Amino acid sequence: MKEVTPLFNKGTMPTPQQFQLTIENIANKHLQNAS
Repeated sequence: MKEVTPLFNKGTMPTPQQFQLTIENIANKHLQNAS
């Protein structure tokens, strides 16, 4: 999942809220691409 990599390369862990939003955004992109 190369979309997530930049978050962790900064050396700071995202907050649970930010992480969840990121995962949801990625999931939505994949769902749109699949349909």
